[in-house]
Formats: sequence, C-alpha cells, structure tokens
Amino acid sequence: MNAKKSKPQRISLRQNNRCTKLYAKDGNVYLTADKGEDKYCFRYIGVTKIYKNLITGQVEIELTYNDFGKTRQMNFPRSILTRQKIITVLPEHGIDVYEENSKAVLEWLLYTEETAPIEFYHTHLGWHKVNQNLVYLHNECISIEGLQSTYRGITDLGPKGSLKEYKNLLNEEVLGNLQLELACCIGLSAILVSYLKDYISNHLYTFHFYGDSSTGKSLAASCALSAYAKPTKAPDGLMHTYLDTNNGIFATLKNKHGICFCLDESSSRQRSDHTSLLYNVSEGRTKTRSTVEGDPREVQSFSGILTSTGENPLLERSSQANGLRVRVIELTFDQWTSSPENAMKIREGVSLNWGITAPILARYILEIGKEEVMQRFNDAKRIVMDKFIKSDKFLDRISDILAIVYLTSVLSKEAFDVQFDSDGVIGLLVESEMAKLDDRDLGQKFYECLLDYVVSHRSNIYVWEKDTHYAKLHPNLQQIVIPNLVDGRVDTVKGVPQSFAVRPSVIDEVVRKNNFASSRVVVKALDDKGYLTLEEYEGGVKNSVKRRLYKNALSSTRVYELPIQSDEMEKVQQFISTNEVIEKERQVKPKTGTVRKKRKGSILDSFFNEDIEGEE
Repeated sequence: MNAKKSKPQRISLRQNNRCTKLYAKDGNVYLTADKGEDKYCFRYIGVTKIYKNLITGQVEIELTYNDFGKTRQMNFPRSILTRQKIITVLPEHGIDVYEENSKAVLEWLLYTEETAPIEFYHTHLGWHKVNQNLVYLHNECISIEGLQSTYRGITDLGPKGSLKEYKNLLNEEVLGNLQLELACCIGLSAILVSYLKDYISNHLYTFHFYGDSSTGKSLAASCALSAYAKPTKAPDGLMHTYLDTNNGIFATLKNKHGICFCLDESSSRQRSDHTSLLYNVSEGRTKTRSTVEGDPREVQSFSGILTSTGENPLLERSSQANGLRVRVIELTFDQWTSSPENAMKIREGVSLNWGITAPILARYILEIGKEEVMQRFNDAKRIVMDKFIKSDKFLDRISDILAIVYLTSVLSKEAFDVQFDSDGVIGLLVESEMAKLDDRDLGQKFYECLLDYVVSHRSNIYVWEKDTHYAKLHPNLQQIVIPNLVDGRVDTVKGVPQSFAVRPSVIDEVVRKNNFASSRVVVKALDDKGYLTLEEYEGGVKNSVKRRLYKNALSSTRVYELPIQSDEMEKVQQFISTNEVIEKERQVKPKTGTVRKKRKGSILDSFFNEDIEGEE
C-alpha cells in the first residue's frame, strides 16, 4: 500500500517579536497558503538599511525594491510606514503597492526592518554633544568613545588630497609669509572659538581682510577655509558672497560650531549698512521668531570664525558702535602673497588638498582635554595682554580672540607638525589692534567729529569773547543774527579759545552724518570722558547747561558745553581768525552800489547796541 504524500509544511518566519507568512522569492513576495499554492502578493520591496541622525535622532529607512525588473534603492522618512502613506507615496516611484495589498506590504516592511543594519549620519558640523559626550563632526564623527557617523549635507568636506601634500604646501609656500600664516591660523582658530565659547565674550568673531584688488585677500581667505572643506564659491564650498541674503547667510551658518566660513566682496552690497548683520552673526544664533500659531520657533545656533573680504573697511559702512569694534577684527596689508608665482602655487595647492587638518586638530584637542586647553588659553591671554604697550577698557575682550589665534598656532605645531611662527603671527595682530585703540575710544572720536562740525559751519557758530562781554558779529549774516540758525558758540578769553557749546540738534546731526549708534550713546561717552560741563540742581547733576548763544539773546538755551583740548587749539584758532577777517572785510564800505538804510527802532538794533548782563 502506497503511503500518501504530504505537502511540505510552511512555517511562519519570526524575527524578534515579529512574524509573518510572507516570503521573498525571485524578485517577488509571496504569502504562504495553508492549502494549495502560495499566493503572489507584490513585487519585492524591503527595508535594507536604517539611517539615524546622530544629533536629532530622526530615522530614515532605505527601501530596496523591484522596479519592473530593475533593483533600485530610495530613502524615505520612517514615518512613511503606515498604510495610508505607503499607498499615497510609494506607487509614484514604481513600487507595487495599492489598497488591496497595502496591509501585506506594510507587514513585510516592518518584518524586514527588524534585521536591517543601523547606520548613523549627521547634518550638523563641528562640536556637539552626543549622550553627554563631546564630539567633533566633520566628514566623520571624531570622538574619544569611537562613535561612528558620516556627514550628509551640501558642503564637500573631503578630505581631498593628503596630509603630506598639504603640509608640503604650507611648508614651501606659506611658512615665512606672516600674513598667510596668520590667515591659516585664523581659519583653524574656529575650532577653539567654539570649544571655548562658554568662557569667552563672543560665540563668533569676524576677520575682515580689506585692501585694493589683486592683493591676495580672497586667496588668504581660501587658505583659512582649506583646513575644513572645499575653499571655493561653488555650491558645495565654504566661500559665499555678500550678495546672499541675510536669511541665506544664517541658513548656511546654523548648526555649525567650530567651522570657518567666508563672505567675499563686501563692496558688492552697495550703500548697505552691515551693522545688523555683524551684530546678529556675532551673537551666534538666529533671530527669535514665532510660528503662525504664535509659539516661538526653535532658535538655531552657530559659533566659530567668519572671514570677510572687501576693498574697504567693513566698519566704515557700519554704525560706529564700540560693540562692533571688539567683534570685528579688520586687517589690511599691501600684499598677502609674496609673488604672483607664490599666489599661483597656493591657489593650485588648496584646490587639490582640503578638509584635512581641521579634524586632526579637533582630535588633538579632545585628547588633551578641556582642563589643559583652558590652562593654556589663560596663559596665552596673559602673553597677548603683556604685548600691548597701552590699553583700553576693551582690551580684555579683544585679547580673547587674539589669545585663541596664538594658541591655535601652538597647538597646530603639536597636532600635525607645521611650524607656524606663533610670535610673528600674534605680533601682526597686536600691531593692528594697537593702531585701533584710539579709534575704539568712542568719546574722543565723537568729540573730534563734533569739533570738525563746529569749525566747518562758521555761519552757524557765534564767537563770544567772555572777558569783555563783547560779542563779535555773527559771520556771513550781514551783521544780523537769525536766532534759529545759531547752532552754538565758541567762548574765548583774550582771543584764546576756551570751550564750545552746541544745541542737542547738532549732536543729532553729527551722529547721523558720521553713522554713530545714537545721541544717547555718544553723550554718555563724552560724559564718561569728563568732557561735558555739568550743572548741579536740587535733584542731582545734569550733563547739559543753559547758555545764551549770541549777544542779547532773549533767553538761555540748553546746550552741551565741552572744553577745547590743547591739540585742537590751532584748528579752533584758525576758525576764529577767519571770523575776524570776515568782520574786517565787512567794515569796509563798498565802492559802488546802494546802501540800504536801517529802519529806526528795529528790534535787531538792540541785539548789537546793548551789553549783556547776568547769565552767559
């Protein structure tokens, strides 16, 4: 008697806690039947990889599928794993899913996901914390713990070329040229600026390279960028332009901590004030905004170094606020490169080798640790401050970034053995900043602008000889004082200028014309310098006084009164002498023409015929 043949039994596949009766065969997926033939369900599709963002935790899945006989891969957010979404999204890519088989497709995708390998990626760059551990994200994740992650983004981080070739370029074409050494150290210092951002005054510093065209400014910026990524204006490079919108610039910077960027050609923004951009950039974060529902949007942060190039100083077209002058370091040299051949070799070298040294320096900083870096930073800051012959109240803040550049040059020697001239590099920066100390003195700078206004507006300034109460006639007004046109007065004693006083409207005008921050700020700066004559009153002291601005003025006017400094005496004396010449010329009768008779009893007569008594 023949034994009855039994059909091979299909068992359910199980992975972890998930099981299915589906199986893949010959590019398709079938359903195991309890009886009869197994049922065809759909062309093959499965999760072959899981990608997880190292910082945000967001998950993507790689789907491999049979596209009418061709195998393809495509990434989707994991949120697609619902029946409704796979029906809506996947068919347009040639994936065999529709209403009737969607339940089976979803079951199979979840099943294949169980065994898919997990890979980490990052879209952020620079210093970030992962599980409370500090890492440096570049093309790969640099960490003490051995975390693995790869960069996914627009910027081409390389690395391209080799460390040996890049070091040869630095040794042969950069070392010995302090300007280019400085540019390289400025670029690499972005790593330390971000690493120490909680201990220094700013999260991001701007270095502006300015001067005539063809002096090598942009090439110097390329040297600074080459440590990190492609140093060009290509869409995947680190060099951008001032033609980009502010929002575009912030989109480029956000979520990057310890990376150097460049904005090229500041002059391309015609008649533009860079104040807002520079202040917002130095804050290291995007503006706080709200959603349509009124809830605050997430603020994106960044830190590091921004290099900038242009033919003119950046602060020349920005508000003259001292806050900017300690956030923006401006550098100019006759030539950044030593020769046309030197420039050509550097341009070729950085186009073939980039994205190499920044990760090496970051790894070295992680290895020596925060405590040692902080100690060496404090030592570097003392070295820098000792190099300044004179100082101002901003020296401590400006020394932060100078010390970081100096320390970067030292650590680079240890990390990848390129012998930057640390003393020469910091010498250039100190020399540049020493020349700007007086420029950062806002009170003195405004005083000079205000006095320039006074001596250049003879027709609006009255000269008052205090010892005799004799008022010299107002110039250029035919011996007639028009009260509303008198903006101030210069006081003299025996012909020697002593002080000058101006209306508040003059302060406003000088602030506007010279692009200072505000009248309130400059008046405080003058007061801090001790330049303003004070007036006591019952409730305290005012920094303005009441003065008559011309002979026989009917009332006093509140003005700001300032002494004339000895080094400005010659300028004011010339102004007074010019007035006296004008007066003598007016006393000469004209040889021809008709002289208009003065009307008797004119109120203007009293302005010139009566002496002043009482308050000046």
